[in-house]
Parts: sequence; C-alpha cells; structure tokens
Amino acid sequence: MLTDKLIPDIDRRLSTWLSIQEKLKKEPPRKQRPTITLSREFGAEAYPLAEVLQKLLQEKTGEPWTIFDKALIEKVSRESSLSEHFLTNLGDASRAFDALLTMLPNMRTHGDAYQILARHIIRIALDGNAIIIGRGGAVLTQHLPHCFHFRLEAPLEFRVRSIQQRLGVSEKEARALVNENQKVRERFIEGLLNTSMADIRYYHAVFNNSKNDIRAMARSILNLVFGQGPA
Repeated sequence: MLTDKLIPDIDRRLSTWLSIQEKLKKEPPRKQRPTITLSREFGAEAYPLAEVLQKLLQEKTGEPWTIFDKALIEKVSRESSLSEHFLTNLGDASRAFDALLTMLPNMRTHGDAYQILARHIIRIALDGNAIIIGRGGAVLTQHLPHCFHFRLEAPLEFRVRSIQQRLGVSEKEARALVNENQKVRERFIEGLLNTSMADIRYYHAVFNNSKNDIRAMARSILNLVFGQGPA
C-alpha cells in the first residue's frame, strides 16, 4: 500500500520495544513514565514529529521511547504470541478500559477488532515511554493522568504538498490520498468513539503544522510534558 511508506521500520521498532519490556521486568518499580499521543489530520506530519520528539525524550530521560502507529499496534494485536505478551498482565488495562466505558457511556464498542486494539493501546499507554500516533489514542487514554495529548492540523494545500513530497507522487495523487484518507480514517474512529477527534478539549495543545516546524513543535511538547504533571 502506497501510504505504508509513511510508516517505516515496523519490525525494528517492535524488536526494540520488546527488548525494553524485558529489561523493565528486571528493574525495580519506578514512578509512572509518561505517554504521549499524537492526533492529526491526514497529511500532517505526525510521524516526522514523533521521530524528532523521540530523540528529544530519550536525551531528556536517558531511557528508550517507542513510537506506536497504526501499523505497529495492529501487528501486535494480530500476532498471537505478541498479543499474549500484552494480555498476560492485562488486569490493569482491563480496569482502565472499563473505567473508559464508564466515562464515555455513549462509546460504541460494536467494533470487535477495535475493542481489541483499544485494550492494546491502553496497555501501551500504561507502560509509558510511548508515543502513540492516531487510532483514537487521545480519547482512549484521557482518564490516565500520566498521558499527554497533542494534535496536528494544517490547511489542505500544506497536507497535499507534504504527502506529495514524502511519497513522491503527483499533486493529483496526493490530493486524492489526503481527501480519501481523511474521511475514512477519522470517520471510522469517530464512529466507534462517538466523538470528534478534532475536539480541542482532548488535547494539551493543538499545532498548526504549516506555521510551526517539526523541531519547534517537538520542543514545545517536551516542555509541556515535563513542565507539568508526572515526569
């Protein structure tokens, strides 16, 4: 799929994350590590932002951080051995998910596949040191005090140019991808969560991607995460 080019190194990131989990099991309990969610309009540069942010966070904390996007989360939830790794200690995640249902009584949970995905997202968020891109992460983890939420928006023309450059396609192809994916992706998640991902009440900050460069946004997020709440 053409848009898969926007989501690199799935196997490498998964391997790194699993090695981190094994290491954490051997360490004494520490204070809760933060988690960051990134929501975006399709074509806004969330993954490039996540990569810069990951480096800044690792420099700040001296610990590894993992970027979880749609492809990596779905890979974990699909493969039975990886899913078992998650579900072994699912008690906390199940309670967190039940709490979510209490807080969002209108949430539509008829999407069985998304329910599984949602539990994995909460599990990832509870572990901390994670950057979760999309998949409704900002809404699913609203009730977790160590989670920080940010959204990227941008005018259509900016998003079309960004996709055109990153995928090496024509302006016409890029425009079609932006228009199609924006409708399909957000409407699917919003239909299941019965809310709008553009609702600013879910976010600590919303950035205009066309007016802020990647490093400036990453530094702002770093300051917001470690300037308040758990660090």
